[in-house]
Amino acid sequence: LMLRLDKPDKFDEDAYTQTEAVVHILKAASHWSKLRFVLLEQCSITKEVLDCIDQFPVLQFFAVEHSKINAEALANQPFLRRLQLLRLRQVNHIRRVCHQLGTSSKLSILHFGECNTLADDLLELRSCPQLVTLELEEKNFDPLIAVIPQLTTLTTVRFLRTHLSIAQVKILATCPRLRHLWLQQSSFTEEERVRYKRFDH
Repeated sequence: LMLRLDKPDKFDEDAYTQTEAVVHILKAASHWSKLRFVLLEQCSITKEVLDCIDQFPVLQFFAVEHSKINAEALANQPFLRRLQLLRLRQVNHIRRVCHQLGTSSKLSILHFGECNTLADDLLELRSCPQLVTLELEEKNFDPLIAVIPQLTTLTTVRFLRTHLSIAQVKILATCPRLRHLWLQQSSFTEEERVRYKRFDH
């Protein structure tokens, strides 16, 4: 069962703020005991909203897209360590979130998009035992690539909209369990394509 909230603006603005509307919907769904996936897009996500999300006992997937959210409040939520998949887009200051995820025994898939992710943020994930897939979409990949091989449980790494050199691909190839490297919407020169093909074989 999935719940997606995207700009809940159909409420009477005189009666509700946007946050109140989101809280109202989440409370109305509180009896959905099998809810596993919550996606919030273009919402204002306060601690009250997060507290409502924590009421779903089997929540496994949580995604935030283009929303205002306090990363510190998210890091303090018990449900964070129950998730199998977390997707954050345009959420800044994620160090504490990564630190908490490092203690999770369930997280297997993690996506950060335009979160200004730092190398030290990713290093917090080294102790996450089940993390197998990491997807990143950032403007500055260079410092991130150097630390990704330290996330030794990864089997799949995806990069979106970036340009990687052959040298960077070789660094990623040192990940001890890596099986799949996806470079989606990435650009290579013809010379790099030939060199990458040789490296791939």
